[in-house]
Amino acid sequence: MSDLAALAQTLQMALKALTMYTEAHPRSQEALQTLGSQVEAWLGRQPHLHLATSAGRLFVDGAPVEANTLHLTALQRQLSERQISGFVIQRGVQADELSDCAAWADRPILFTEWYAKALDAVPKLANTHGAGWVVRTQEDRARYYQHFALSALERPNVVGWHFFKYLDDPPESKALDNFGGANKGMFDVEGQPHRPLLDRARAVNREVYPLIEFFDKRQTSP
Repeated sequence: MSDLAALAQTLQMALKALTMYTEAHPRSQEALQTLGSQVEAWLGRQPHLHLATSAGRLFVDGAPVEANTLHLTALQRQLSERQISGFVIQRGVQADELSDCAAWADRPILFTEWYAKALDAVPKLANTHGAGWVVRTQEDRARYYQHFALSALERPNVVGWHFFKYLDDPPESKALDNFGGANKGMFDVEGQPHRPLLDRARAVNREVYPLIEFFDKRQTSP
């Protein structure tokens, strides 16, 4: 656990340094060099390192981390704030690749494909393909939109989103990513709106800038 805590500390410090300084700044370079040494030592014992976060917990190589040290908690929070659900570092990784990975972690984010698919869609759709979550009803899809959008507005490095997509995939679809149809759209296959989704999306979208101000003030308040 001491090795993991040390690695978590160096990764956390590298992310923090790249938030405060440019990548070329001496403090960033020092943090990245320390991170490289820690990762190299870890990969000398194991072929890869898989870090992931879920439901407020940190996982290493698929196992939940039970320890609750300062640096492990801080790392889990930093990854969650950047909406990084996980990453894998494999043996043979180069120093410049680690630097790029850490630098990209705090770059502006634009969400370009996200959605949930409801089982109650009419006509009946397979909903077996595509990246979106499967939920029970159109009302659940609407709640998912609001939850996702509010979480995005809370993150200072998220610059926007593009919901995928306008129309549902029809049941006669044959492509690999939509075979049998999928409830991905704001509108059904006939062009009729999924009213719960549209209404809840509109409620959030109309208040985007006041919501950003609210979240910013909450994060900066003592």
